[in-house]
Amino acid sequence: MSKVESVNKWDLNHIVFIGRIWDEYMRMFGLTKEELVGRKILDCPAGACSFTAVSNQLGMDVTACDIAYYLPIEQLEQKGLQDIETTMSNMERADIQKNFLWDYFKSADELKQIRTQALNQCISDMKRNKNRYIPAV
Repeated sequence: MSKVESVNKWDLNHIVFIGRIWDEYMRMFGLTKEELVGRKILDCPAGACSFTAVSNQLGMDVTACDIAYYLPIEQLEQKGLQDIETTMSNMERADIQKNFLWDYFKSADELKQIRTQALNQCISDMKRNKNRYIPAV
């Protein structure tokens, strides 16, 4: 690794429990609500994404699975909050930010807000609908 590569490197020493919001999923995969209604959908690995929570609120049939779901919900919530803080503290570095396209999110602050929203929606739904979140390797 060159000196420049090591300076711009973003190290995460563990798997992070963060996720995307529903709109992000839909845009990222080029999906529409109409394409998904009436289908049985598996989101894997789902992480802390709000896709399952929001999709089911919209009348879809989505189940999430992830290895992280072996942890108790309260522990997952704390891990998610800590992981958002860890990743965002790295993201605040200018040398890291220049490696990302900022056309969907306008700033690192907005990204943090959206990641927190996804986590909150996911955890809230997990508490109400545990059967939708399956631990799997």
